[in-house]
Amino acid sequence: MKALLQYIPIEDGHFRWCQDRYAPSQTHQGCYRCKMQVYCYAIVFNALAAILEFWGSGQTASLSLQSDAWHMAFDTLGYCIGLFDAVAITWFFLSEKRRAKNKRVLERLMAVFLIVTALAIVYKVLTRAYAGEVPNIIESELLLSIATFGLVVNLIFLALFWALQLEHTH
Repeated sequence: MKALLQYIPIEDGHFRWCQDRYAPSQTHQGCYRCKMQVYCYAIVFNALAAILEFWGSGQTASLSLQSDAWHMAFDTLGYCIGLFDAVAITWFFLSEKRRAKNKRVLERLMAVFLIVTALAIVYKVLTRAYAGEVPNIIESELLLSIATFGLVVNLIFLALFWALQLEHTH
């Protein structure tokens, strides 16, 4: 991870061009202005990866690609929640208690969507099994290239959020 971080323009929880780079940090969570930028990029790239994976799962009939597409869609929703959190801190100065309550409500809503999606995928697997459809091995360069793109997007934003000192609390 440290070898990858030398190519990322982040120092001490800030981008190198951040206007608050030399200001003392209020929390141990890094700079919220920098996080807003990363969240915006993460939302765009994760949404793009999710759309590609949904399209690819339709082209290849791959349930694994479809489940990863839902994973990327929920990551996008999680990044939207993080962006809301960073905006609330930076622009509206919400109290910590109010912000934490709003974030918990959004995380619970995301958990409900995740459970419903998991049940839908299990239902699809069971209907395929009940219909006697034998799983076939999909040998597709399309499947591999889309899955690789999703993996690269996840790794890039993992490194960025780690460098920005984002704590994961749930």
